Amino acid sequence: MHVARNGASYAHAPEVSALLDRLPHARRHVRYTRPGSDEVEGRDFDRWGRLTTGEVAELELDLTAEALVCGPQAFMTDLRGGLVAAGLVGGSVRSETFGGATVPGRAPHGPAGRPAQGPLVTFSRSGLAVRWAAADGTLLELAEACDVPVSWSCRAGVCHRCESGLVAGEVVYDPEPLDAPVPGHLLLCCSQPRGPITLDL
Repeated sequence: MHVARNGASYAHAPEVSALLDRLPHARRHVRYTRPGSDEVEGRDFDRWGRLTTGEVAELELDLTAEALVCGPQAFMTDLRGGLVAAGLVGGSVRSETFGGATVPGRAPHGPAGRPAQGPLVTFSRSGLAVRWAAADGTLLELAEACDVPVSWSCRAGVCHRCESGLVAGEVVYDPEPLDAPVPGHLLLCCSQPRGPITLDL
């Protein structure tokens, strides 16, 4: 499901279309809120207007699916409510805002839960060193769990907004970024520590 102003503002539309065409059971539902004069509903996009919570149920979603909602906060809140109302379990609906967020006035801290036994990750600017575990996911997710201020957007190694300084150590990427970061840097959103590392965060 994708909502955009029109075809000109539909980010990565050719790439998205090519990837979906490779999935035999994929379905897409695209909406434009201000279609161009040459864009026709039913041909260039599915329907006009924003996707409302009540309309989500009409899309006949697989209720065992996981959903990732990305966009402005109000949009995500509404769509999440619509997905849950349609029958998706709340825990299977994940979300990502446009840009990073930290708790105002909250100092960086260790992640909640048991101490991990993995490589030591040092956030040098934040004065914090914590052990990484596979359950932490990416270094971006670990930073967020520790309230270390970070920036991000795509979470897929494409936009480079999460590119940060790698003071010491090595990382492994999964997925591989579309473009490698400059030497001495890393992409937090798709990397994990290969051993002890120090980040310029």
